[in-house]
Amino acid sequence: MNACTAIGWANTLTVTLDGGTADVSLVQLCIDDECSIPAPSDILGPEDLEMYTPDPRAVKLPYFASKINDHSWEIDLSMSSPDKVTLRAFSANGIVLAEEDMTLSWVRVGGSERCGGPEEAAPVTIEITT
Repeated sequence: MNACTAIGWANTLTVTLDGGTADVSLVQLCIDDECSIPAPSDILGPEDLEMYTPDPRAVKLPYFASKINDHSWEIDLSMSSPDKVTLRAFSANGIVLAEEDMTLSWVRVGGSERCGGPEEAAPVTIEITT
């Protein structure tokens, strides 16, 4: 039998912020020209989230960024495992507080070599210097 049982998974990247994080309102990850957006749960109230439906015309799901706490964010990359990314931290009024290009190293933690599976990269840190 050559069937692959895992039909989808989500790779996530943890981003740790060092320095003055009080003004950070968004962390964004970009792969080439495609950037993450805030997770729906971070921008919608509970009643709106119940009614949230992704646009069915979307060809590809966006990457989502979720704030865990003042010093930690998580980026949902769907099934992507990019080698090179750009990370940015923004203030509420859109000022870039930090920007850094990074190379990630992913390790498969499930599935199989033939069928693929979820992967993990070590958490990354960006320094907020403003």
